Amino acid sequence: MDAPCQKAGQQLPASRLVNPTLLTLATQRGDLDCGGLRHLIIGYGYFNAYVLPIPGGHVCVSFEVDSDPVASSDAIRQAIERHLA
Repeated sequence: MDAPCQKAGQQLPASRLVNPTLLTLATQRGDLDCGGLRHLIIGYGYFNAYVLPIPGGHVCVSFEVDSDPVASSDAIRQAIERHLA
């Protein structure tokens, strides 16, 4: 699902640059002494982004500001794992 600030068919720099960079930084921090990284949740002004690292990249799911991405995180991760299996 495209984020509200994204035009149909276009990939914002967040998908190509920002999210991978944030994942790299958070993964490095998680690997130090936190037991790794499960996911990132980024609270933007117009939406929340749930970013899940997968082999070779990441998946980003956008949520309305008033929703709770954590409540859906297990279901999203399980669906992606089934798809990648």
